[in-house]
Amino acid sequence: MTTADFETFDKDAISEFTAKEEIDKVDHVWSDRIGTLPVGHGFRARRDDSESVRQFKRRLNAAAKFTYRELEWFPEQKNVKPEEVTSWVVKVRSLNVKAQAEAVAKAAMAQNGPNPSQESQQTTNGENTGNSSSEENVSTGPRRARPS
Repeated sequence: MTTADFETFDKDAISEFTAKEEIDKVDHVWSDRIGTLPVGHGFRARRDDSESVRQFKRRLNAAAKFTYRELEWFPEQKNVKPEEVTSWVVKVRSLNVKAQAEAVAKAAMAQNGPNPSQESQQTTNGENTGNSSSEENVSTGPRRARPS
């Protein structure tokens, strides 16, 4: 065995490999659909006989997780065995904002490299002083009278 046969990877490289595998497993059609829904909204999901209830729910839950959402399932058919249900009303129960922000930050870090541009951190002289323009002080909406 030569040293060319043995290659080591750091934690980030391993994460990239495993993330690619997970992305390849996701049903992107459903993730695009679910990704547009805010928390509290829902949709109807119908499965056909080509896959089991477990496979169907796992596929949709994985698509939801890919868009940082968690689903809640309500069977439409009553008096049917759980493994024979073919239609559900599915609600977006929650949005994992923390994981979403971490993913955005990680993507930005990957795009900009370890040393992000210094331009956004620099300010020019005279900027952010006590003299602000009248546009900054304008209210964005109507004001309500305070009750006495």
